[in-house]
Amino acid sequence: METKQDFTTLVEDSRTFDVECVRSALEFVNRATAGDAEPAQAFAWAPAICIERVSRAGMFDWAMSDRVKEPKPELSLRIARQFLLTLSYVLPPDQKLIDVAEIRRWLQRPENVTRYSKLPWQLDRCDFLPLEPGKRKPAISVPMMSDVGSCLTYALALLFESDWGLAERVRACRYRGRSGDEPVHYFLDYRTDDAGQLKRGTPLAFCSSEHANRYRQQEWRRRHAAKNRSLGKQVGRRVRR
Repeated sequence: METKQDFTTLVEDSRTFDVECVRSALEFVNRATAGDAEPAQAFAWAPAICIERVSRAGMFDWAMSDRVKEPKPELSLRIARQFLLTLSYVLPPDQKLIDVAEIRRWLQRPENVTRYSKLPWQLDRCDFLPLEPGKRKPAISVPMMSDVGSCLTYALALLFESDWGLAERVRACRYRGRSGDEPVHYFLDYRTDDAGQLKRGTPLAFCSSEHANRYRQQEWRRRHAAKNRSLGKQVGRRVRR
């Protein structure tokens, strides 16, 4: 993933870093459910940021990995589905974005339970307070983001703690591919204005303008086809008369 934020902002601003972590977690899920061979690339930006944070915090005895390890291909989908199942407990009750019943059925299949029962879910994190006289700032988190499990666990911790209201901003893109039944694509609708305040307005229904355009084209074709079928039936009835 190529982050839209610059290196310095990600290092120095806690909210920017945390928002990007949750976005990357959702991107990992999207990649894994779509069959991407390297879903952990969603977190490719993170190790360098964490290493710089460790250096600035003076924690030189804490060794940090310079990359996020890819899970075994057969594990990626299982990890993504377990993440979504846990996420379903964090989302507001009125947001029915995740098919919990379907995920549970998949996770409870004998072949999945026996082969993938042990997964890497562990969070190592250090929070330190920036010391600036006369200023109050939140603690800076330095998570050990060396594998997908630790990255996703940190994202879940952020969603549970809800320091930035992230859980309320998780969305499911309405576009489901050409067939209309491809895996749900999740994204974070977290937009800020020039002053750093959350933008108000209608929640986004699509993750990108490209998906919005494809969805509208798809709906136009569906309505057009339905209209043609209706006209065809009317013509057929007139001919029979």
